[in-house]
Amino acid sequence: DSAALSIAQELLRTRYMEERRLFSENLWVEELINGRLQDEHRLKALIGPDFGTMNELSYRVCLIEIENPQQVRWNSSEYEWESITFHLSIVLRSIFEQYLFHPLITLKNNRLTVIALDKQPRMPAKPRLEQALHALQHIRSDDKLKDLQLIVGVSKAGKQLKNASTSYQEAVQALSVYSCSGSSLLFYEELGVYQLLLSLNDG
Repeated sequence: DSAALSIAQELLRTRYMEERRLFSENLWVEELINGRLQDEHRLKALIGPDFGTMNELSYRVCLIEIENPQQVRWNSSEYEWESITFHLSIVLRSIFEQYLFHPLITLKNNRLTVIALDKQPRMPAKPRLEQALHALQHIRSDDKLKDLQLIVGVSKAGKQLKNASTSYQEAVQALSVYSCSGSSLLFYEELGVYQLLLSLNDG
């Protein structure tokens, strides 16, 4: 009994630490993708000693939308919805790390934004990222996540974290094409004629 209690306490402690880290990351990544955090000194203070290495890594911004939030919320309490989105971010982090990406995550309503930093630049990044996102979209063994329908917009490859807001806009544009294309995974550089229409729309 005492061993089981000790394990339960350790799990709670780990979850609490992860929640604190996620909450902190959530705030500054949100600022970064919205162009409100472009000062490198402040970024360095937030990220810490790994800033130099991380800032040189190539990355893509992935905008992941839960397409059926009403359906999921209808079957869940508000607390359970928070638990589901928190659980999704933990699973996402695990999957991305498995495919050699370091994810920086922010969560707002039914959207997760991920800055996926490529930790293995000698290997082609796009196929790995595609595999990671397909794995996330097709989780069927996890009771909490199996009913989620996820659609994803992905930016072009970028460098230097202060430029993440540009990549975020590309991911937003890629995701906006979903209703026309029907594809649940959209890369900005593959939008083709849609990219032209988006640029005309911006003009």
